[in-house]
Amino acid sequence: MKQKCALDQRDDEISDLRLKLSDSKEASDKYRVERDSLRKEVEKLYDQLRALKEESAHRFETYNKQINQSESLSEEKVRSVHNENERLKDENENLRKGSAQLQALMHE
Repeated sequence: MKQKCALDQRDDEISDLRLKLSDSKEASDKYRVERDSLRKEVEKLYDQLRALKEESAHRFETYNKQINQSESLSEEKVRSVHNENERLKDENENLRKGSAQLQALMHE
């Protein structure tokens, strides 16, 4: 009788352990599916991040080129205006000299 009780108790323990094992396997499968899903999501996020970085780098290059072109145009305009100013200054100086010579000739 004692042995039967011990055997029944062992059978109950084995049944409990089998249930726990089954539950653990289900939980493991559930976590595996969840992990795989999260990995896919992380991969998508990394892809989005890479795309954003590439887009940002491309935009930066484009804006940088535009800024450099604008600066070059501005420098060119400044040089052009400066050259025109120098030319007008020389012309004005020549006109003054010519006017002074005419006045000197008229007074003679």
